[in-house]
Amino acid sequence: MSVDKSSVMPGDPLVFTLNVKSGMVYPDSQPADNYLGVEITLPIDDKLSDIRDIQVINSDGVTVGTGQYDEPTKKISVTLMGNIKNTEDFKVIYTGTVKTEANVGETVVGDGVMLASYQVNGATRLVESESNNVYATVKGGLTIISKPATIDFGKVSYLAKKMTVDNPKYVDSLIISDTRDSTVDGWTVSATLLSPLTANGQELSGKMIYRLNKKDLELSKSAQTIYVNNGTGENQVNITDTWGSTPESDGLKLKFTAEDEMMDGHYSSTIRWSLMAGQP
Repeated sequence: MSVDKSSVMPGDPLVFTLNVKSGMVYPDSQPADNYLGVEITLPIDDKLSDIRDIQVINSDGVTVGTGQYDEPTKKISVTLMGNIKNTEDFKVIYTGTVKTEANVGETVVGDGVMLASYQVNGATRLVESESNNVYATVKGGLTIISKPATIDFGKVSYLAKKMTVDNPKYVDSLIISDTRDSTVDGWTVSATLLSPLTANGQELSGKMIYRLNKKDLELSKSAQTIYVNNGTGENQVNITDTWGSTPESDGLKLKFTAEDEMMDGHYSSTIRWSLMAGQP
């Protein structure tokens, strides 16, 4: 058994590989048998989620079986195809994501067990093999573990006067995880509007703002600091929880003047969220 990293941060992927070495050798005059009664089980560590990309392949990368993950039992069960010779080596590969609540210093363990039947001198012999254990240690880190997939201000009726549109609906929160050994220097999040709000070729520049501490910060192609953490010691901070529903509250907003010229349309853009250790 092997794992692609010996240390990992919460939210990172880990790739595990169980290598099955046959060891069967037949005389030249005797054809090889197929694998019989193969049962392979890989227990999944509780600190892993989103088990995916399960492959059962031979040394040439050809699929020789299937793997199925069962969430209630937290195990992967492997089924080989019926025509695989028991002289053939193969491997089982899967990927999992370290849970964001995994604690620094904990270890993620991977292993596997295989049962198979072999014909030896005319008799069926059941062989059980258990892999070595592999370990990945959870280390501290600073990362964005979630960010809004969409942010929607809904239908806006422009009244040709100064107005602010607050309280957008969003899918997924903007959450920062800080599990470093020392968090005293804090961290900073910035937002970059990759292009102006655009609909049918018309651009609305300067209308997307972020209000922070009673100041309106215009979002543009230049990164704008929208949140500063001064080293509070919190392991997770949900920035979207600070967004309010009034013009005076913090958060993402649209802001218009009486002189704006707008056309009907579905305006959209893309925001890039960036995280940096320390203070701006």
